[in-house]
Amino acid sequence: MPHVRRADHCFMLKFEEAEAACRAYEDLGLRVFFAPMLNDDAVLYENYVPVALDAEERNAQGQGGGLGPEGRWRTTSGPSNEAKCQANLALWEECAEKLHDPANGVNIVVGPVSLFSCSEQLLRGATDIRRKYKLNGHIHVLESRAQRLEAARRFKAHDGSAVRFLDSTGFLHVPSTTTSLAHCCWLEEAEMQLIAQRGAAIVHNPATRETGKATFAGTSSRRSLWPLGLMVLCPQMVRT
Repeated sequence: MPHVRRADHCFMLKFEEAEAACRAYEDLGLRVFFAPMLNDDAVLYENYVPVALDAEERNAQGQGGGLGPEGRWRTTSGPSNEAKCQANLALWEECAEKLHDPANGVNIVVGPVSLFSCSEQLLRGATDIRRKYKLNGHIHVLESRAQRLEAARRFKAHDGSAVRFLDSTGFLHVPSTTTSLAHCCWLEEAEMQLIAQRGAAIVHNPATRETGKATFAGTSSRRSLWPLGLMVLCPQMVRT
């Protein structure tokens, strides 16, 4: 029985890649919590990059450098892909059925990449799979100020809160499982309290995937999280 533990939020496209990774962990004698990192953006990771709040003004001034056609700045979020959504849900379920083997050290975790590159349909489907197989969940949340601003733009129906939106999908709390949230550098206090109420854990990693660098700016630090009774994990053994 392996005793060294490792968590891995791992990008992949097909089951064979997940199978090979899990077998490698077994061969190394590592106990792994393995989260296939999936999204359903029609254009891969397009929505991981926030929409500029002044996009229309930039386009009117002829400023290039955007991700839209001919370098124009996007004024709305990109669409999701229904076929990709269903394929990813099927992939998580196949991993759960064929690879989830806690007794031998392999724990499959359902791991949408982020709130911005996953449709509500994908997040709700991910929640259903977690409930069915009693699987833990992992997702990136508010790792940069740009994502904080994007949440205010995109989740107006949830008071501009990424965490409230995630809670509305059911993903934040699935009974008999643990939900871990990577980064969480730009939480508001009400969001911290909601995470604590739902019993979720924070993997407080100040390094953002957008820049690849650590940034210790933000509205939430470890010292601000601990007094609220939040479970705060160190990232040294957690690849996010």
